[in-house]
Amino acid sequence: MPGLGSFGRLEFGKLGFNTQRRAPTANNLQHNINIITSAIASRHRLSAKINGSDTVLEPYALFTSASGTILNAVVIFSDVLGVASFMPQNINVATMHAVKEENDGFFPNWGFDLSGLTDATEVLASVDLIQYPKDGFQSDPGAVTS
Repeated sequence: MPGLGSFGRLEFGKLGFNTQRRAPTANNLQHNINIITSAIASRHRLSAKINGSDTVLEPYALFTSASGTILNAVVIFSDVLGVASFMPQNINVATMHAVKEENDGFFPNWGFDLSGLTDATEVLASVDLIQYPKDGFQSDPGAVTS
C-alpha cells in the first residue's frame, strides 16, 4: 500500500492500529507496589488505569502468587469493569498504570478475609480491619465514664 513505508498494512484491534501495550518495567512495577502498600497502610483509595479504564479502588491486600504481584481490592468505580458486587477482586499489578494514592479514606469491609487469599505465596501488605464491640458501637478506650 502506498504511503505506509516499512510499517506494512494497518490492522485494527483492541488497542488501535496494531499497537501493543508495553509491560511495566521493574522500576515502574516497584513504584506502583510502593504506592499500593502506602495506600493499604493508610486505608486510602487508589486511582489507576487498568487495561485503559479509569478505575477507583479500595485496596485490601497485596500479595505475590504464581501469576505475579496481585492487588486484592474493591472496584468502586470503573468505566469498563464490573462493580455490581462490591466484593474484593484480584487485579494483577502489571495491568495497572498511572497508580495514585488518593486522600479519600475508606473503612475496610468486614467481609474481607485474608485467609481467603488461597493462591498467595507471600502477603506483602493487608488492611487492619476495625474491630467493633458486640453492641455495635465503637468505644473510645480513653473516654471518661461516670
